[in-house]
Amino acid sequence: QCLSTIPSQSQCIDIVQSGICKYLVGLTVVPDSTAGVILCVFSKLLDQVYVLNENASRFLASLCYSLLYLLLTIEREDTEHIQKRDVLWNSCISILSTSVQILRVMLQTLQVNHASRDELPVLAQLLCLLMQHRQLQTHMKTSEFLVKQIVKDIMVLKSDEAQEQWLTDLHYNFNIYLATHSPGSGAVSTLY
Repeated sequence: QCLSTIPSQSQCIDIVQSGICKYLVGLTVVPDSTAGVILCVFSKLLDQVYVLNENASRFLASLCYSLLYLLLTIEREDTEHIQKRDVLWNSCISILSTSVQILRVMLQTLQVNHASRDELPVLAQLLCLLMQHRQLQTHMKTSEFLVKQIVKDIMVLKSDEAQEQWLTDLHYNFNIYLATHSPGSGAVSTLY
């Protein structure tokens, strides 16, 4: 509410960005509620013209990933928190669709090679959701190389095991992604 008294949107972003860089970037743990508030504020302030500094971009990308991962792994039956989850999900998608810079940093920091067996299905599900999301289509297209590399890494790690449903879903979504974003691209099996 205090930021709403500042006439310039870019000044608001500068203030929040400098506060993040000064007080939050060095933290190893950020509570989910704090992450949610920061993402909600940025989802309202950020536009496609404004370019964040590298530290703020990395911080926001890590918050987005952390919250998206949490939202994908949290118990589905918990109806009490559905509205809160929707707000957090929409804030993450809003930021990622507004800033190709933050989306790219988030994709770059996905370390599939260091993921545990339990994390791979969640990473694949997250990637599928990002590839399917209408608001992110343009940005995902500009990050096509990263998307291909992440999918390739997941497939290499899972190549020796039985085909699981989440891997089938990833294959399917990636083939659709390639068909809509890369004219003349073949199916996943021909690429890798």
